[in-house]
Amino acid sequence: MTLFGLSSGLVPGLARAEVTRSEPQRSTIDTAKYVVQLGVMRNATSVGNASLPDVMRAAARARASLLPGALVIDDPADPLLKKAASMHLAVLILDGQISRLSQAESNGSVTVAAQVDFVVRRGSDQSLKGTFQGGAAGSDSPRVLASRARLDRFHNEVVSGAVESALRGADKGLAEAAK
Repeated sequence: MTLFGLSSGLVPGLARAEVTRSEPQRSTIDTAKYVVQLGVMRNATSVGNASLPDVMRAAARARASLLPGALVIDDPADPLLKKAASMHLAVLILDGQISRLSQAESNGSVTVAAQVDFVVRRGSDQSLKGTFQGGAAGSDSPRVLASRARLDRFHNEVVSGAVESALRGADKGLAEAAK
């Protein structure tokens, strides 16, 4: 399978590859500059893959946790939210949706394309602070259509790539929203 990612705007397709690099230090409550609380993730497409919102949440959690200065919280009842408030850290709520998931066959391959949209709200007053969009496409052999489970895994990979695309470089926008 080949995956290509697109960020907001025109960016050349990038083949997804394993790259050896040192992993950035994840923020703790003591080192965080702001909190990213994962909000509602939903599938707004007609594709009936029930795992897509969970895949989107997991990809958003993984990608956001690598952003410098961001402490990612998944549960609105997490006690770290109270501690963050006492430290006067901004809480940004990240809601997302899969807005497009399409599939096409041509030249002996199946291509799936996904677009995701994220909205950033300030936790204290629910004001809109920004949006992020990303997209990805993947190609595979027609054998991917042989089973629903295999097709769902393919959809999941492409949606994960779209989330990664949307949140690439989001640290600047989130840091600005936290001010």
